[in-house]
Amino acid sequence: MRQRVFDYIAKHPEGVTRPQVLTHVYADDPNGGPNNENVVSVHVRNINKRLQGMRIKAAGGPGSTYKLVKL
Repeated sequence: MRQRVFDYIAKHPEGVTRPQVLTHVYADDPNGGPNNENVVSVHVRNINKRLQGMRIKAAGGPGSTYKLVKL
């Protein structure tokens, strides 16, 4: 799932919201995916621990977008 989250965010330099990430990443899940949108934040935190020279950053408050940025 982490790879799918990273790939989706990387393909959208304009930024994507948590609901957009969930809809894409869990599109094949027969149960519709997790009930809590915070799972995206957990994936992003774990992805960022492994990235070198770039980060996924959240811009804004509620309804914020995730973007992949170079450091």
